[in-house]
Amino acid sequence: MIYFEPPISEIGSECSFDAALTSKIHGYAVESNGKILIPLIESLEPGQGNVGRFLDSLSPRCEIPTVMNAKLRGMLERRGWTVRIEDDPQWGRVEIFCHPLALL
Repeated sequence: MIYFEPPISEIGSECSFDAALTSKIHGYAVESNGKILIPLIESLEPGQGNVGRFLDSLSPRCEIPTVMNAKLRGMLERRGWTVRIEDDPQWGRVEIFCHPLALL
Protein backbone atom coordinates (compact mmCIF):
# COMPACT_ATOMS: atom_id res chain seq x y z
CA MET A 1 0.00 0.00 0.00
CA ILE A 2 1.20 3.51 -0.79
CA TYR A 3 0.80 6.01 2.03
CA PHE A 4 0.42 9.78 1.77
CA GLU A 5 2.77 12.28 3.42
CA PRO A 6 1.43 15.84 3.45
CA PRO A 7 3.49 18.82 2.30
CA ILE A 8 5.86 19.98 5.03
CA SER A 9 6.06 23.52 6.39
CA GLU A 10 9.28 24.89 7.82
CA ILE A 11 9.46 24.44 11.60
CA GLY A 12 8.65 27.75 13.23
CA SER A 13 6.67 29.05 10.26
CA GLU A 14 3.26 30.54 10.96
CA CYS A 15 0.48 28.00 11.41
CA SER A 16 -2.12 28.92 8.81
CA PHE A 17 -5.57 27.58 7.94
CA ASP A 18 -4.78 28.53 4.34
CA ALA A 19 -2.02 25.92 3.86
CA ALA A 20 -3.25 22.99 1.75
CA LEU A 21 -2.43 19.47 2.93
CA THR A 22 -4.69 18.06 0.18
CA SER A 23 -7.21 19.67 -2.15
CA LYS A 24 -9.92 19.26 0.51
CA ILE A 25 -7.88 19.49 3.74
CA HIS A 26 -6.03 22.52 5.01
CA GLY A 27 -3.67 22.46 7.95
CA TYR A 28 -0.07 22.38 9.03
CA ALA A 29 2.58 19.65 8.97
CA VAL A 30 6.22 19.74 10.07
CA GLU A 31 8.97 17.12 10.07
CA SER A 32 10.87 16.46 13.28
CA ASN A 33 13.17 13.55 14.16
CA GLY A 34 11.95 11.47 11.22
CA LYS A 35 8.28 11.97 12.11
CA ILE A 36 5.68 14.17 10.44
CA LEU A 37 3.68 16.09 13.04
CA ILE A 38 0.26 17.37 11.94
CA PRO A 39 -1.08 19.67 14.69
CA LEU A 40 -3.73 21.37 12.53
CA ILE A 41 -6.34 19.69 10.29
CA GLU A 42 -9.38 21.44 8.81
CA SER A 43 -11.81 20.11 6.20
CA LEU A 44 -12.90 22.53 3.52
CA GLU A 45 -16.16 20.56 3.29
CA PRO A 46 -17.15 19.59 6.87
CA GLY A 47 -19.22 16.43 7.20
CA GLN A 48 -18.17 14.95 3.85
CA GLY A 49 -15.68 12.38 5.22
CA ASN A 50 -12.58 14.18 3.96
CA VAL A 51 -10.78 14.11 7.31
CA GLY A 52 -11.45 10.39 7.70
CA ARG A 53 -10.10 9.63 4.23
CA PHE A 54 -7.09 11.85 4.97
CA LEU A 55 -6.34 9.93 8.20
CA ASP A 56 -6.76 6.59 6.42
CA SER A 57 -4.22 7.60 3.76
CA LEU A 58 -1.46 8.86 6.08
CA SER A 59 2.01 7.35 6.28
CA PRO A 60 3.08 5.55 9.49
CA ARG A 61 5.56 8.46 9.95
CA CYS A 62 2.64 10.80 10.68
CA GLU A 63 1.61 11.75 14.21
CA ILE A 64 -1.18 14.02 15.45
CA PRO A 65 -0.20 15.98 18.61
CA THR A 66 -2.54 17.63 21.12
CA VAL A 67 -5.96 16.62 19.82
CA MET A 68 -8.48 19.06 21.29
CA ASN A 69 -11.51 18.07 19.22
CA ALA A 70 -13.58 15.15 20.60
CA LYS A 71 -14.80 14.18 17.13
CA LEU A 72 -11.23 13.97 15.78
CA ARG A 73 -10.13 12.02 18.87
CA GLY A 74 -12.91 9.50 18.24
CA MET A 75 -11.94 9.20 14.57
CA LEU A 76 -8.33 8.47 15.51
CA GLU A 77 -9.28 5.95 18.22
CA ARG A 78 -11.66 4.06 15.88
CA ARG A 79 -8.85 3.80 13.32
CA GLY A 80 -6.47 2.23 15.85
CA TRP A 81 -4.22 5.26 16.46
CA THR A 82 -2.54 4.99 19.85
CA VAL A 83 -1.57 7.70 22.33
CA ARG A 84 2.00 8.32 23.47
CA ILE A 85 2.61 10.84 26.28
CA GLU A 86 5.66 13.10 26.11
CA ASP A 87 6.89 15.65 28.62
CA ASP A 88 7.70 18.86 26.80
CA PRO A 89 9.61 21.59 28.64
CA GLN A 90 7.50 24.30 27.03
CA TRP A 91 4.04 22.68 26.89
CA GLY A 92 4.12 20.17 29.77
CA ARG A 93 2.56 16.74 29.19
CA VAL A 94 1.58 16.34 25.54
CA GLU A 95 -0.55 13.57 24.02
CA ILE A 96 0.55 12.43 20.59
CA PHE A 97 -1.60 10.10 18.49
CA CYS A 98 0.59 7.62 16.62
CA HIS A 99 -0.30 5.81 13.39
CA PRO A 100 -1.41 2.19 14.01
CA LEU A 101 1.37 0.85 11.77
CA ALA A 102 4.14 2.97 13.32
CA LEU A 103 5.35 0.18 15.60
CA LEU A 104 5.32 -2.67 13.05
